[in-house]
Amino acid sequence: MPLKPSEMVDVGKRLEALEKPKAEERKGKRTNLEPAGKFPAGSSDGEVRDKVGAALGVSGKTYEKAKLVVEQGVQSLVKAVDAGDVSVSAAAAAAKLPPAQQERTPLATGMNKHLFRLCG
Repeated sequence: MPLKPSEMVDVGKRLEALEKPKAEERKGKRTNLEPAGKFPAGSSDGEVRDKVGAALGVSGKTYEKAKLVVEQGVQSLVKAVDAGDVSVSAAAAAAKLPPAQQERTPLATGMNKHLFRLCG
């Protein structure tokens, strides 16, 4: 059974805690150099969000949007996303609004089609 977006974010935050120290170690090191001679190619380090997203089976950008919804979205918006009534992308756009305005959006009640008229 796939994880709900809020569950995915919970697991993702734990993965971030494991990955961030590794990212700190990589800071300042060049990873875009071609290997010389018989040396193995360096790993494709990427950003922490991309590594976490890959571990969760989504893109880093989708993970980032789900995290925004969970951290800044009102409860009804998070529930609508978890229920599959609202896309993560649409909910992320709505989560950028002030909480009182989020509550009034059709997204908070699962009506995805009015998002861009309200937010865009």
